[in-house]
Parts: sequence; C-alpha cells; structure tokens
Amino acid sequence: MRHFIIDTDVAADDALAIIMVLQHKDSTVHGITVNCGNIDFDQQVRNALYTLELVGRTDVSVYPGCRMPLQRRFRSVPEVFGSDGFSDAHFPPPQAKPSDMHAVDAIIEAARTMPGELEIIALAPLTNIALALTKAPEIVPFIKSIWFMGATLHAVGNITMGAEYNVWVDPEAADIVMRAGVPLTITPWETAKQDAICSHAEREEIGRMGTPVGSFFHRITETLYSYTQGTEGIDGAIHSDIIGVTVPLFPDEILDQADMYMCVELGGEHSRGITLLDWVGLAGHEPNVTVIKSIDNRAFRRHIHDMCATS
Repeated sequence: MRHFIIDTDVAADDALAIIMVLQHKDSTVHGITVNCGNIDFDQQVRNALYTLELVGRTDVSVYPGCRMPLQRRFRSVPEVFGSDGFSDAHFPPPQAKPSDMHAVDAIIEAARTMPGELEIIALAPLTNIALALTKAPEIVPFIKSIWFMGATLHAVGNITMGAEYNVWVDPEAADIVMRAGVPLTITPWETAKQDAICSHAEREEIGRMGTPVGSFFHRITETLYSYTQGTEGIDGAIHSDIIGVTVPLFPDEILDQADMYMCVELGGEHSRGITLLDWVGLAGHEPNVTVIKSIDNRAFRRHIHDMCATS
C-alpha cells in the first residue's frame, strides 16, 4: 500500500486527479492540503470538500494552507477553470468542514508518522511543501518522494512566455523544494501538452456515461475545454493535473524519463519562474530531479474513462 498526501489548488482538473488517486486500489490518501493558486482560496477548499463528498470519501481530511506565495503577489486563473474552478457550476456548499490544522503542519505530522513511506503529489504551487521542509528540515529523509506537476522542459510557458503556472506563482518555494534533497519527480508542462490530451468527442462520450463521476467530469471541464481550444488550438483539453497523478500511480506507462539538474530563475522582468535544465552538464551539479518526458497517451485516456465509468 502506498501513502499519499495530495497538495493542490482545487479546480476542475485537480478534483478529477484527486478522484483518480482515491479510486486507486493500492493507494491511501492521508489528506488534501490546499495551496494558493488557480482560483479564490476559500473556493478551492470548498471544491476539495465537495469532491470528497461526491465520491463518498469524507473520511479524508482537507487542510487549508498558504493563501499567498512566499514573497510576491500572484494572480489566479478563473479564465481557465471558471470563477468557481468548476466551469461556474456553483454546486451547493459541502456539508463537511475543513480541518483546523494548517496544511504545513499536516505535511510535517504525516512525514513524522510514516517515515520513509509518505509520498506527496504536488499539483499546485509549492508553498505548503517548501514551508514544511523549512519549518521541520528533519522530515526531509522521512519523505519517500515528491511528484510535482509543474515546470517546463524548454521554457514553453503557460502563464508567461517562459514560465509554467505552478512554478511562476511561487518560484522561491520551487527553489527550496528543488534544493531540499527529497527525491523529486517532475512532469513538465510540455509533457502534459504532448501526452495528457483528451478530445472534445471523448469528453462528450464521458458525459453520456451517466455515472456520477462521468457527469461531474463533463460539467466541470466545460471552461477548460473551451479555453484550451482557444489558446492552444487543439481539439480537446490538456489534463495536466491528471497526468500529475497517473505518473506516480502507473509508472510502468512512463515512456521516457531522465535524471537531470534543474534550477529556477527567481528574478528577471521576463524570466521569473522559468526553470532551467542542465542538458549537457554545464552546471557541474548532480541531478536533483527526475523529469518525465513522455507517457503512454492511450493508457492515460483509458484511465480517465475507467475513472469516470466507476459508479
């Protein structure tokens, strides 16, 4: 059995990623920690609670975390997911309440409770995780791995010309995590653009399943599919957070990966948040990340269909 905390800024794709991990038979989710990011912070917390109620998993606690990055202000992206993160569905308020424990403390407690077993799936800016590692550096050897959806391979940005959103929101936090020494696997934006696409036709097929999760998928992804078609010009949507969980859940479906040295630019008028990879060993540093370059897209889409088909 594997033991996960999911750190997330819960909008549509994050919610679906959470469901996929909850459905995985060999995984236990010990909490959802919420970080600033996609939309209004309190709405992200409500979205996490609503998602857990939808799939009957109110036993999983939601821990609100950092409302702001470490140093600078940021902007959310309601244009990608809708004002509520769920394509303006405005579902009823969840019945459950979040935990009183802060996400940073929840991460520290979980690492101490499960030394060598805890894995963190990071689908958001890395503020919560960076603060946990800074507040309690003794937990570094206790964390088995961090699986981060973020950064770029070749500076193909999705929030600025060169930066990926999760790193751009809090590059200082990303820098702390990259330097911490925890085994870190990164699925970058370009890999998601290449291998995490589902078409409009597949979305409609999922909607016709009539299952609770299938209907939820269809309803909450409307804005994402419209936005992606308008900005990327593709027939479908890029499910970057779902690929962020399929990589740890189904590692046999990784087609190409590499151990490399990565760092993040913390300054610069145009380059803040850009990640740099040492492709030919110029920096002289040992690798600090495993970078996922390709996964099996056919298997990825099958996992989405299987998730939505589950009643």
